Amino acid sequence: MGFNKAIRFFCYAALFILTSLLIGCATYAPAEKASIAPTDLLKKNEAVFNSESCEFHIVVLRDRELAKNYVGIDPFKSSMIPVFMKINNYGNDLVKVDVSGSSLLTDAGELFQPLTIDEAIEKARRSDAEVIGWTIAFGLTGALVSGGTTASANKSLEEDYHNKSFKPTLINTKSSGEGLVFFSVPAEKQEFISAAIIQLLNPASNETKKVTVRF
Repeated sequence: MGFNKAIRFFCYAALFILTSLLIGCATYAPAEKASIAPTDLLKKNEAVFNSESCEFHIVVLRDRELAKNYVGIDPFKSSMIPVFMKINNYGNDLVKVDVSGSSLLTDAGELFQPLTIDEAIEKARRSDAEVIGWTIAFGLTGALVSGGTTASANKSLEEDYHNKSFKPTLINTKSSGEGLVFFSVPAEKQEFISAAIIQLLNPASNETKKVTVRF
């Protein structure tokens, strides 16, 4: 094999390896998980609270490994905490969960508000998702090689977050709602989160109430 052929062979081999690495890194593995119902591991961190006709199950995913496994983020790096909620309605009236009126609470009384699912997706992409950033790391060549895979992985992340978001917000009697709510919490405040405040609405009377679930 001549010197020029050897150089060309080496370049093709390097490009093939780089492409394989890019495709592998751009895969969003948590999208394969269809549900986030608490596993035995999650139940170790589960808080359960009963209030009148409703039962609340809360799991705060501030542990890096848990959050990475389920939604692909590092809460510290993304300044975002995913919270799994399951609410069982054992009463005779409809219950509406006002996600936007809910919050996380610190011992010092600081409140942190939830993000919309689209805001959570954008935060995940900006801060943590390996599916973006190849243009910065490898320049134009990296962007061209990884572009199709990045678009696919971003779509998977978006679909996964929508699938795992809390629903339904209107819970029929003898039914339940479950899923994730993402809260914007600065990294330095995350260890002080001690409770979730969930706002409920009675559709019949338009009365609201807040239920505090401590961890």
